[in-house]
Amino acid sequence: MAVISARYPVAGAKGDQLRVFAQVRVLAKAHTVRVLTAEAPSGPEARRELEALAEVRSFAASRISRALGAVNALARGRPAQVGWMMPRHSWRRILGGIEGCDVVLVSTVRSIRGPVGAPLVVDHEDALSLKLSERAAGSVNPAIRAAAMFESRLTRGWEREVALWAKAQVVTSGRDAAQLPSSPPPLVLPQAWDGGVYTDFSREQRDIDLVFSGNMAYPPNRDAAEWLAGEILPLVRTEWPEVEAVIVGRDAAALGRLPQVTVLSDVPDVLAVLRRAKLAAAPLRIGSGSPNKVLEAAASGAAVVATPRAVEPFGMPAATAESAESFARAVVRLLSNEEDRRTLAKAASEAVKEMSWECRGRDLERVLSEAAGR
Repeated sequence: MAVISARYPVAGAKGDQLRVFAQVRVLAKAHTVRVLTAEAPSGPEARRELEALAEVRSFAASRISRALGAVNALARGRPAQVGWMMPRHSWRRILGGIEGCDVVLVSTVRSIRGPVGAPLVVDHEDALSLKLSERAAGSVNPAIRAAAMFESRLTRGWEREVALWAKAQVVTSGRDAAQLPSSPPPLVLPQAWDGGVYTDFSREQRDIDLVFSGNMAYPPNRDAAEWLAGEILPLVRTEWPEVEAVIVGRDAAALGRLPQVTVLSDVPDVLAVLRRAKLAAAPLRIGSGSPNKVLEAAASGAAVVATPRAVEPFGMPAATAESAESFARAVVRLLSNEEDRRTLAKAASEAVKEMSWECRGRDLERVLSEAAGR
């Protein structure tokens, strides 16, 4: 089988890079896998890790080629990011690399430019059109808002076109599935956990009350961080004045100074911070997909307080709230009652064990086998 990914799959990365690497690792146990990508590896270690699992063919594109690809895509009424992520020259070479493969798995609609000549399964991860429309709604910059809405409309049309070539579709949440074409019916396959799980609750020592983690360059995370710091935590402090809150993740420094919040930017190990947290917050109001931060928090032994949309894809045990007031009440309740907090954290820890890629991989393998006619 072939796996097509515009971005180079990397263990321990985020988003589609991590998802594709985990999929390849699971599928390679029983199948010969060929990875075709339009991006060079980030370093020799990334190359060695992927080549230990599969045959890898990298057809990296220059920035000039990508820019020309984006312009060409727009001129043809297609999303600019399809042309940027998968320039025509790379796509032609990838099509040649598919020869001899009985089924093709494509990671996101940004990684495909046309039919592939073999049974096709599309893993959308998120519904990209939904992600773009919500990014537009969450932007205060009129130019960015207009560009995102225009790209969202183009992407919705592209999702419909790609679905016509596909034998099956996969996506990470029911909300995203509802946004996609209904044929072939999208299978919900949420993000999975690919690491260890904290279980020693008898000896834990946690010195941080609340942690919010994520890539703060991503607008939904930035919106959540600002909502947490500006509206939720002031309400928490009326009943828990000394609450210690930490926001950690890539580009967190770009948030600037937040009142009475410790900001840790670009730390080497986010999980090490989460393992010190009593509570992990996921106050996501916009965005799509199934946020990996929920799995990271549960696997680290923190109790999760989140908006319903953040935990719905997983069915994760968590305290949920939609308003700043109810979110603050949930935080105070769990900080005040250690037994309730540990009970919730243990339940989440047990649940995440069942959300491994070993389990998800069986569902994905079934979809690929059916698409290939096996």
